[in-house]
Amino acid sequence: LAADPEICSREGSLEEKFKVLERYNQTIKAYDLMFIDMEGKSFIKEGKIADFSERVYFTAPISGRNYMSTPFPNAHEGPEIIYACSVPVRREGEIIGVVAMIQDATSICDLISNITIGASGNAFMIDQTTTIISHVEKERVLNKENIIELSKEDNRYATLAKLIENASKGETGVGKYSFDGVNKILSYATIPSTGWSVCVNVPEHEALEEIEVLKHSILILTVIVVIVGSIASYIVARSISKTITDLSSIINAISKGDFTVKIPEHLLKIKNEVGNMAEDIGKLAHSLG
Repeated sequence: LAADPEICSREGSLEEKFKVLERYNQTIKAYDLMFIDMEGKSFIKEGKIADFSERVYFTAPISGRNYMSTPFPNAHEGPEIIYACSVPVRREGEIIGVVAMIQDATSICDLISNITIGASGNAFMIDQTTTIISHVEKERVLNKENIIELSKEDNRYATLAKLIENASKGETGVGKYSFDGVNKILSYATIPSTGWSVCVNVPEHEALEEIEVLKHSILILTVIVVIVGSIASYIVARSISKTITDLSSIINAISKGDFTVKIPEHLLKIKNEVGNMAEDIGKLAHSLG
């Protein structure tokens, strides 16, 4: 918008520039869209000139910086929560004004409320001062709730406040805290473009629920393996025991002088040391006979 020829022109009144932005706003649907001149004056919807020279969304761009505010309560009619963003308007490299947009911040809260983990895990967003700027409970945003400040009056927030402080410094990490007897896990990461941080918390038992399921699955699998192994071992041991018993009977007959004994065919077919032993015993009986 700031690059539009009619907006960045030195010609044209504030009202004319307002009408240009109004045409754009039919598509953008902003709560407010303004051109502010170098003195901080802007034509507004009410058909009059208003002074914005003390507003941060004017003073920041007029010094050459793009600006985006954190969501804040709306003091007028319209959305409960709004945010402002603004950019300098340049003509041949020289700043000649500011284009500012005021927008409904409800969408940011809705975006955060759609982030869920488990049955009761949720997300919230804080700014660099650790003030909550987006939360599924919008009252916390409207009240500008600050967890660091709350921790000074309520010890329940003490551990959480330390994690939030790390998040406000631009760190990314995961930590544990306890609130009202419930152990929770908090993960946090910084949004590079704004310096805000997104925090996601979830009760520990919900976060580790899949691990508990895995533990039970492994336990059941272990029991099955032990049972199958025991059955297989029993079958193998019984087979070996019967073979040895059969060979023992044959050797016992030979020891009593009966050299006519025949080695059962099933013993001779065994392709291992036991089969070899049965064959050797047969040869021994034949030789002695």
